[in-house]
Amino acid sequence: MDIVNNRAVISGLIYGRVRKLTKYYDRTDMFLIQLLASRKSGVDDKAVVMFSVRDVFGMEGLSENEIISQLESGTRVCVTGKIQVMRNIIDNQNDIYILADSMFPGDQRANNIKVKGILYSAPDLRKTPKGRQIANFIVSVPSEFDGARESKVPVIAWYDNAQKASDIEVGEWIELEGRLQSRSYIKKYPDGVEVQKNITELSAFRIEKI
Repeated sequence: MDIVNNRAVISGLIYGRVRKLTKYYDRTDMFLIQLLASRKSGVDDKAVVMFSVRDVFGMEGLSENEIISQLESGTRVCVTGKIQVMRNIIDNQNDIYILADSMFPGDQRANNIKVKGILYSAPDLRKTPKGRQIANFIVSVPSEFDGARESKVPVIAWYDNAQKASDIEVGEWIELEGRLQSRSYIKKYPDGVEVQKNITELSAFRIEKI
């Protein structure tokens, strides 16, 4: 089996403005854009893309204003890169983003993630009210910014894949293929307060122990 350590391909419509990060780790040249990636059903998944001019093929030497003008809201692009995670302190959760190494115009539909990592948390295998098996778990992959840290990727799996994930032990290597999926849910706290949460996760349609 050809194992890909970490590869993401996603296309979609840019929404909102390009945002430059003041600093991310020791980097001061990083930008963020947000994409709407449409499924065949018509549902849109939201994806965050981080990139640097010096790292993205085709953007070498562009000024900040040139970048902003090329990546206006409504522009369709295809992005390739690696899946990473940053901590959202406000929501106390891990937010997935794609660290891009190429970005180009594209109308095709794409949303594919292939990643190899270590099972970090035991899958929470359960059934939905309709009897469908589902499991949530976390896979640890190397950070591209800090060699001493890892990105903790939230994963969701259904049906046979949920069962397969539950048979894998924490600390074992696992290979996943799937797509980025964004969704909202209502979290109810012990005091009765209900808060809407937004999450982006890897929805896995292939799981293998390696």
